[in-house]
Amino acid sequence: MRTTRGFSLIELMVVVAIIVILGAIAIPSYRQYALRAHRTDAKRTLMDAAQRQERYFYSNNRYAATAASIGLSSSSAGSYYTFGIVSASTTAYALQATPVGAQTQDTQCGTLGLDSAGRRTVSGTSASTPDDCWGK
Repeated sequence: MRTTRGFSLIELMVVVAIIVILGAIAIPSYRQYALRAHRTDAKRTLMDAAQRQERYFYSNNRYAATAASIGLSSSSAGSYYTFGIVSASTTAYALQATPVGAQTQDTQCGTLGLDSAGRRTVSGTSASTPDDCWGK
């Protein structure tokens, strides 16, 4: 009696089809997760920059006009956002995180902003309110 070993072509094609289906589901989910994770890093950096601005104000009686003045890097660790001080005076400041590279695919939340009054803003997105991107 002859013993067959190995897989038939049909069995191999079924396995390949299952892998393709799983990949079609998993890859978009992973991309959305990565975008949210990078957005969280940007929000954390903006909050840190706001704290640095307040410390700078305490020492200099005015807000810093450049990111370097408060020791803020102009880009995130993975280069997903660029950070900057949009405006600064003796009474107020506005910070901004602009998506770059792969993060521009984040259609829910685009450019994130934070000002001296604690107002959180989002621009260039489909988000209905800043709370959709910043959380409550």
